[in-house]
Amino acid sequence: MPGTQRTSDRSKKDRPRGSPELLLELIIEEFLFDTQQRTSDGSTPRAYRQPLRLFVRFLTEELGRPPWLSDFTLTAVQRWATTLQERPKWERGGLAVGTKPLAVETRRTYLRTLRTFSNWLPRPPHAYCAEAPLKWGNRLVSEQRSAGGRWR
Repeated sequence: MPGTQRTSDRSKKDRPRGSPELLLELIIEEFLFDTQQRTSDGSTPRAYRQPLRLFVRFLTEELGRPPWLSDFTLTAVQRWATTLQERPKWERGGLAVGTKPLAVETRRTYLRTLRTFSNWLPRPPHAYCAEAPLKWGNRLVSEQRSAGGRWR
């Protein structure tokens, strides 16, 4: 229509080419809902929620905008894993930042959660992508050394 202006604050250069804008946070909510429907109790979706929320927060800060599905890549997960190594452990229920680093097993649990989400994405009936974004990173969790926690 003449005289109509686009009200979106996103520029065309920020949009991924060839795919619609799918907000990662909304897809995660669908994943958690689907997981809730498939499990007998609510403990599994509750366990997945925190690592996924932390990952979305990391991407939002890194990108300066809400992340899209196309931002969920092996490279982004590797960058996040590196920041987790440097992140101190939260104490007193998240009210204080501790002095000890995040435990290796906690980091592995966070990465396993992302791998589970990645493996869910190409499954029918939703099939958000042709193959899992972390397909080639299946050794992601096991490749961290316990001592230094560095990528091999």
